Amino acid sequence: MPDRIDEFESVFRSADRTVYRFEPPPVRRALVLSDRPAGTAEAFDARVRAYVESGDPDASLEWESWHGDVPDTREQFVDRLSSYDADLVVTHRNLHDSISDAHFGLGVYVHVLTQSTRVPVLVTPSPDSPGFEQATRKLEDALLLSDHIDGDDRLVNWAVNFVSNSGALVLANVEPEAVFGRYMHAISRIPGIETEMAEDRIRAELLKEAEDYIAACRQRLSQVRPELTTTGLVRMGEPLQVLRELLPRHDHALVVMQADDDRQIAMRGLAAAAAVEFADISMLLI
Repeated sequence: MPDRIDEFESVFRSADRTVYRFEPPPVRRALVLSDRPAGTAEAFDARVRAYVESGDPDASLEWESWHGDVPDTREQFVDRLSSYDADLVVTHRNLHDSISDAHFGLGVYVHVLTQSTRVPVLVTPSPDSPGFEQATRKLEDALLLSDHIDGDDRLVNWAVNFVSNSGALVLANVEPEAVFGRYMHAISRIPGIETEMAEDRIRAELLKEAEDYIAACRQRLSQVRPELTTTGLVRMGEPLQVLRELLPRHDHALVVMQADDDRQIAMRGLAAAAAVEFADISMLLI
C-alpha cells in the first residue's frame, strides 16, 4: 500500500507546474555611477541613459548621477547608495579600480553593489574598453541565463523589462552536467537502484521542470507583450560553454543573470564566472 501511495504522489507532483506571474518591476529612479571625471562623465551618463531607455521607450525614469568621488569605507559607500533610493544602478566594470583594464572580475566596488544591496545592477564594460559602444547599443535582444530558472519570476520580469516591444528575449536554462554527473555517480553506488533508468528519468525531470516553466512564461508574455519575440532553450551542459555558443549567434545587447545568493556573501557562482569570462558585454545582475 505505501508503494501505491508513493506512486500516486509522484504522478500528482509530476503534473504540478510552477505558474509564472508577470509583474513588471517598479523602476522609478535610476542611478548612474562611474569613476569618470567631469567632461567624460557626461558622455558616459548620456550613453547609458539612452541604452537603458531604448529597452523600454514608454518608461519615465527619474535619473540621478554620482561620478568621480567615492567614500573611504564600504559602510559609507553603501550608506550613500541607499540615500539615492534607486530602483536600478547603472555602472561599469572595474569601478574605481587602479587597473582600469583588469579583466579578471568586476572590481571591488561593483561586488559591493551586487552583494550589499538588493538593487539590481546593470554593468557595462569600462568606458575605456574598445567594446563599450557595441555593448551599449540599442536594447533589442537580451539573453537570460540560469541554471535553475523554475519559479524565478523576479529574474524573468527584470529581463522582460529591459527589452523593447520590437525586440527578442531568449530564456535559457542550462543544468550543469558536472553536478548532475557527480550525483549520478553517488546514486550508482547505492544497491537496488537501476542506475541507467534513474539517470534517464532524473535528467528528463530536471529538464521538464525548466521547459514547463519557460513555456508558461512564453505563453503569458505572448498575452501581455505580443510584439516581443521569445525563445526557450533548455539543456544539460556547461553553462558558460552554452553562453559562448549563444552570444555570437544573436545580437544580444544584454545578458541577465541572478547574482545574489542568500546562502553566501560572495556573488552567485555562475554570474561571477560569466562576469570574468565575458568582459565585453553588458550584464544585468539581479
